[in-house]
Amino acid sequence: SEFKFIDAAEAERALRDKLEPEIARLSCKVSQLNGAREAAAASAKEADERSREVAYLKRVGEESARRLREVEEAANRRIDAVEKSTAGLRRALAERRRLL
Repeated sequence: SEFKFIDAAEAERALRDKLEPEIARLSCKVSQLNGAREAAAASAKEADERSREVAYLKRVGEESARRLREVEEAANRRIDAVEKSTAGLRRALAERRRLL
């Protein structure tokens, strides 16, 4: 009975000695994987922030382009109006000179 207890303790010690390096290796691997998981989560968060920033900048760019088109169209309308006015004034001046 006493020998069975000693044999069991020796078997347990032998098993522990055999498995401890593997347990240490696996523990190290778990630690590395946890670090990689945290890095992946941080990268995903940063990618999400960058994608939101890109979407915002795209909207700002589109809005700026729309405003620029509106300003160009308004400027072109003013130019057309000034050209028509100038042409009318030239005709009126020519008519006035003809009448004098």
